[in-house]
Amino acid sequence: MPFKHPVTELVAQMEALPQCVMLWDRSLCCIAVNRQTAANAFGLDSLFIKSQYFNDLPMSNDRRARLRRLFDTARASGRKAELLQVISVDNRRLEIETTVIPQYKDELFTGFLSVCHVPLASQSADDRIWNTVYAKWKDLCLVIDSSGRVERCNQEFAGRSPKDWIGRPMTEGFNEHDHPAFEQGIRRAIEQQNETQFELVRRDKRLRITMEPFGVEYTSEKIRVTVEDVTHSRFRQLIEEGRYALLNDALEGSKEALFLIHLSGNIVYRNRAAVRLIPQMPEHADQLKACLKGQLYHADTKEARAVDSLRLFDVLRGEAASLERLLLKQDGEFQLLESVARPLVNGGNAGGYTLWVLRRVMGHESPTPSMSQSAEGEVFIRTAAHDLRTPVNNIRNLSKLLTRAETTDAKDALARRINEAATVLEELLESMMQLSALEAGKGIENHTIDLASLINGVLAALGEEISIAGAHITTQIEVDSFYFAPVFMRSIVYNLVSNAIKYRHTDRVPEITIRMSPSKSGLWVEVSDNGIGIDLNNPDLELFKPFKRLTEHGVGKGVGLSLVRSFVERTGGELFVDSKPNIGSCFRAHLRRADDSVQYGLFDPSSD
Repeated sequence: MPFKHPVTELVAQMEALPQCVMLWDRSLCCIAVNRQTAANAFGLDSLFIKSQYFNDLPMSNDRRARLRRLFDTARASGRKAELLQVISVDNRRLEIETTVIPQYKDELFTGFLSVCHVPLASQSADDRIWNTVYAKWKDLCLVIDSSGRVERCNQEFAGRSPKDWIGRPMTEGFNEHDHPAFEQGIRRAIEQQNETQFELVRRDKRLRITMEPFGVEYTSEKIRVTVEDVTHSRFRQLIEEGRYALLNDALEGSKEALFLIHLSGNIVYRNRAAVRLIPQMPEHADQLKACLKGQLYHADTKEARAVDSLRLFDVLRGEAASLERLLLKQDGEFQLLESVARPLVNGGNAGGYTLWVLRRVMGHESPTPSMSQSAEGEVFIRTAAHDLRTPVNNIRNLSKLLTRAETTDAKDALARRINEAATVLEELLESMMQLSALEAGKGIENHTIDLASLINGVLAALGEEISIAGAHITTQIEVDSFYFAPVFMRSIVYNLVSNAIKYRHTDRVPEITIRMSPSKSGLWVEVSDNGIGIDLNNPDLELFKPFKRLTEHGVGKGVGLSLVRSFVERTGGELFVDSKPNIGSCFRAHLRRADDSVQYGLFDPSSD
């Protein structure tokens, strides 16, 4: 039931009232009525309305718009709103007065109470309806007789005042080729007592015409005509249709499995990736539980996990957004997935839907207990050998210089540099231990990183290479700190800067810029240079493959970029490269916060 708090006492009070009373939740679903009658604002059997959503009720567009404005007015003002209208009930036309009252519980908006009653009929009923409703209507409203002549008009139209229109044929304000449509609307209103609606173009404007019987008596031969300018709404509709088409293409093309689940449990949308991941295509959250039974495992221990422990179901019950990792077993293979469940919000209020995203963690397509331990060891050894080489060489070279130093000041300076290199070596060894723990399934420690200190540490570790190359380093730090794994962040910056030095252009001074800038969902890490550049159109280019060097220039074993991509993608980020031969390169890594790694702005062009 969409309504969140008990309504038994309120329903009991409703049953004692003579009017037709309906209780609506905040999503405009009717959850209770006090009696069976069609004498209500919708002209429908009240028991049929119960459990229906407002937008699903069959009614004319004009009536739906009037009633929707009534609810919106009550919600916006926080006070009751009233509407007088004429409806058809049992072959009679009744004047219905509707009052909508917003409901609150503990100062939180919970829904609406609508009260409908039929006031005493009087000879001035038509006048009262016109004066209280249509005379003040924002759109052009006219009342015409069966011959099409105007009896009432609420505003200036086609260069004539309302008074000047009295007694004139309404069709004088429209093109001659539109007259047959009006004639058909008159016949339909008089003979069948039905509404007619059509659109036409007048002076570069698109107008929606609504014609329906007017008056309390069902045999009335008067017709109310509403003329609404829908030019801008039609234009917006075309734009929205284009946006929906683009959004649908983006959703269907996404590699992430996306599910949209209503608070009732109904799964109202899934994209192609979701169908590939869970091919049974469940239609309800309960069916989803059945599909996942026996397939969920804990990401850290690889032990079987109960389906009910999935935090998605807590979110569906009204809890806050959740983020977790899990193992999904299919056909004997395990997939490590990042799961985020987030209630969708519209205008500050819960929209009644939850978005569930399942994202495969790169590099862990099949983390089964039988995974080759030698492959894990190879990753560890490759990482250690690559990152430890620089401080070891620094210590070796500084030690040689120390033996040749003659003055005390020179020896002290060299000793300080050896101590700095030893500190870097100690930090790298600690990082390698964390990497080893990660490969063993123990996880990586995340901390709030002082980005300026981290960059200074990287530049200190690369001090000798920077000095030999004569490189000029510029740093642009637009954010002070970031919550992330220090071992990953250091390796990402270290390897990108190291590569910029290795692949420098011999004909110019190396200019390297390190930039840290915030995004809506994380952090941009950018390293650009004026080096030899890369031909990205080369079909044989293997940019991120381990042990593949970019060119024959420079030094190194071709491991750095492979490590950078591995660290970026395993934390839910993305890596981009822009480069031109003989001009330079720019590597941009978009990193997600470690505690919010999948709360990215889906398909929002302005997200970053």
